[in-house]
Amino acid sequence: MSFERKAIVGVIWQSVMNYAGFAITFFINIALARILFPEDYGVFALATSFAEIYLIFFSFSFGMAVIQMEDSDELFGTALILAMITGAAIMLGAIILSLIFINTLHLKITLIFLLVCFASALNATAGVYSSVSEKELKMVQNSVVRGWASVVAIIITLILALNGFGIWALVMQNLSYSIFLLLGMMKVAAIKKSIKFNLLTAKKILLFGTKGLFARGAEIAIFRIPNFFIGTFIGIKELGYFSRSLYLISLPNTMLSSVTQSVAYPFFSKISSQKEKIMKSFKIMNFLIFGILAPLSVLCALFPGEIIFIVFGSKWAGATEYLRGLTLLMLYMPMLSNIRIITYSLNKIEYTVKSYIAGILLTMFAILSEIFFIEGSFVVLYSISMVSIILFIAYYLRGIKIFVSRKEIFSMPAIFTIISLVPAYFFNTGFVWKINMFSRIAVMLFLYLILMSFFFLYRFETVRKYYKLITGKLKELDN
Repeated sequence: MSFERKAIVGVIWQSVMNYAGFAITFFINIALARILFPEDYGVFALATSFAEIYLIFFSFSFGMAVIQMEDSDELFGTALILAMITGAAIMLGAIILSLIFINTLHLKITLIFLLVCFASALNATAGVYSSVSEKELKMVQNSVVRGWASVVAIIITLILALNGFGIWALVMQNLSYSIFLLLGMMKVAAIKKSIKFNLLTAKKILLFGTKGLFARGAEIAIFRIPNFFIGTFIGIKELGYFSRSLYLISLPNTMLSSVTQSVAYPFFSKISSQKEKIMKSFKIMNFLIFGILAPLSVLCALFPGEIIFIVFGSKWAGATEYLRGLTLLMLYMPMLSNIRIITYSLNKIEYTVKSYIAGILLTMFAILSEIFFIEGSFVVLYSISMVSIILFIAYYLRGIKIFVSRKEIFSMPAIFTIISLVPAYFFNTGFVWKINMFSRIAVMLFLYLILMSFFFLYRFETVRKYYKLITGKLKELDN
C-alpha cells in the first residue's frame, strides 16, 4: 500500500473511531454534568491547570521526534528510555512540590495535582509506543486502542460518579485513560527487539524535543491562563461554567486533532519538501472544516442558553454567556491545529512559539480589559487572541514561500456568518423556548442543515474542484 493510500485509510479509521468514541463519551459526559456540580469541574480545572503549568518543563514530545527523525536501530529504544526518565522526573518533582505547597493549597487540589502528573508520566511513554505505528501510518490498531481507552475510561468515570465519588470520578477518567492507552500501545507496537540507547541519538531527540517543549509550554500557557484568572478573580463555580462551555466548543477540535496529530503530521513530515502538496491538503481540510463548523458556531452564538439547557441541564444556566463568547473558537481551533501541524512537519516549530507568545500577550490584555475597563469582555477578547495566532503563523510561513489565504481563513467566514445571521434571526430564542426539547433540537438541526447547504451551494465550484481532486487521486492510487 502506498504512503498516500495509508494516509487516506488512516484518516478514515481515525474518523470512524473518533465518531464512535465521541457518541459514547459525549452522552456519558452529559450524564456526568447532571450528576456532578459546577464546583467539581471548577476545582478539577484549577488543579489540572497547576499540573499542566508544571508539566511545561517536561513537554519534550519524544513520540513526535521518533516520527520526524530517520529510522535507526537505537531510535525507539533511546526515545523510550528518555520518556521513562522524564516520567520519573515528573513524579519526583511533583512529590517535592506537593510537600512544599500542601499547607498553601487545599489537600484535594494537591492530590489531584499528583494524580494528573502521574497520568502525564504514563502518557509520555505511551506516546513513544504509539509513534511506532503512527510513523508508518498503520492506524487501524492505533485508532482502536485510543477509542477503546477513551470509552472504558468514561464508563469507569460514570460508575464512580453514580456511586458518589464526585470530583474523584473526573480524576479517575484522566488516570484510567492513560493506563489503558499505555497498555494498548505497548500491545500494538509489539517491540520484540532489544532496547538500545545511543547518546548521539538522545542528543538529537532532546534537541527536537526542546523546540517542542517551548511550543507546548506556550500552548499550555495560553489555554490555562483563563483558568487561573477565572478561578482566582471570579470564582470556582464560574470556572466550572467556563470549563464546560470550553468543552462543548472544543469538541470538534478534539475529534479532528487526533487525525491531524496521528495522520497529517507523519504524512506532512514525509512530504515536507513538497510545499505545494502540503498547501493543497491544508486548503481542503480548512474548507471542509469551515463548511461543517461555521453553521454550528452560528447556532452556538444564537442559542447558547438552549444548547446549555439541552446538553447539561438547568443548573448550568450560568455557562450561557461563556458559550456565546467562545463561539469563534469552535471554528478556528481546528484551523489552528492544522496550521500548527504544518510548522511541526517542516521543522519550523519556532513559528508556532512566536505566534503563541503574541497570543499570550493579547490574552493578558484581555484580562486587563476585564479588570479595569469592560466587565464581561474577557471571553470575547480571549477568543480573538486565539484567532490572531493563526494570522501570526501565516505571516511567518510566508517567509518560506508558503502562502495561506487570508480570504479563505478570515474574510469568507466573516461574510458567511453575517449573511447567515439574517435568515437565522427568524428562529429567535423566544420562539425556540416555547416548544418542547425534542422540537428545539429538530429546529436547530434543520437550521444547521440549511446553513451548511447554503455554504456548499455558495462555494459549489470549489466543492466540485476538490471533489475531482480527491477522486482523481484515489483513482490514481488504485492504478
